[in-house]
Amino acid sequence: MPPFEDCTNGVDDDGDTRTDCADDECTAHVACRPSCGDALDPFEPNDDAGSATDAATVAPTDTAIAVAGDPDVFSIAVCRGGVLTVEVRFAHAGGDIDVELVGADGGRLAGSWSADDDEQVVWTGDRRGNVYLVVGLYASEGCNEYTLEASLDVASCIWNETAFDDGVDDDGDGWTDCADAADCGADPYCAPESDCLD
Repeated sequence: MPPFEDCTNGVDDDGDTRTDCADDECTAHVACRPSCGDALDPFEPNDDAGSATDAATVAPTDTAIAVAGDPDVFSIAVCRGGVLTVEVRFAHAGGDIDVELVGADGGRLAGSWSADDDEQVVWTGDRRGNVYLVVGLYASEGCNEYTLEASLDVASCIWNETAFDDGVDDDGDGWTDCADAADCGADPYCAPESDCLD
């Protein structure tokens, strides 16, 4: 049985006298489509945090398209202490895709910028809320298909305030110590003084 056609290498890999996009096996390949653009990406518009696609709604088999100059942004809910693993799978031959994990302020938290197939980011949460995965094609033109899978191991998440007098927002919800009434309100340490003479 002949090999499958590689749609981007300029060689007749399967020996049927048709090369790359001229081969019927390549008609659905992103490099052989008439044009690259957001219209081909089912998750567009997702170009910034305000229009980010929730990564929880993306199945591992869903295909997205990275277009040069047009990053894709996905929101991911995280918790403090949880370990986030993101896999972006693609064929490097179709174009180099790089990924960055950023906070709501746009500051870089982690990233992956290899020069081969696939990118992976593993990050331990230092906050509770959303972070954003930015997927971009490292090229001046063209596009490339990719799949995305994000998983959060919540076994190490800190869900509650753990100390009431340390000045630290232990659970990353924006409230510190006794001001975190949801976690600390019932603790005697945080109860208001009822007898000023004791």
